[in-house]
Amino acid sequence: MKKILFAICVALLTMFSSLSVSAQEPVTPMTVININTKDGGVTRYFLSSKPVVSVVDDKLVINADEIEELELSRAEVSHIDFSEDWTGSVSADQLHVNDFVFSFIDNNTVMMASPSLSHAEVFDIVGHKMATVFAADGNLTISLVDFPAGVYVIAPDCHAAVKIVKK
Repeated sequence: MKKILFAICVALLTMFSSLSVSAQEPVTPMTVININTKDGGVTRYFLSSKPVVSVVDDKLVINADEIEELELSRAEVSHIDFSEDWTGSVSADQLHVNDFVFSFIDNNTVMMASPSLSHAEVFDIVGHKMATVFAADGNLTISLVDFPAGVYVIAPDCHAAVKIVKK
């Protein structure tokens, strides 16, 4: 089963890496990872790099340039799908109550949306709180323009924390 799931993920990633777009201005699509949980929730990650998905023991492991290794219990995940998005944003009013959307765009902007999101905290890798940002109607944008390159932990109040890498 692990090998089949891994093969499907690799096939989807290969398919998306071969897509091309013609436009007057350069447009970079975001790879969208939709993690569907058995309780009906969906967590979405909008990434500018192509993620790598692997299976280790009973966990699905996702790696990408923008996020540190993300581990998910296979027992909690019903399925994962991938798509491309040209906007990189979703509003909380478009989501179901258990949904969570995370976008890390342009190496400086983190966007989150969830009907239950009220705030998020940003920590550096040693645990110092760098910022607290409050959501408006479940939508939140964090600017990392003034932050030096490094690894940060974004901790929303409605979802597990996400480690990001600012280059």
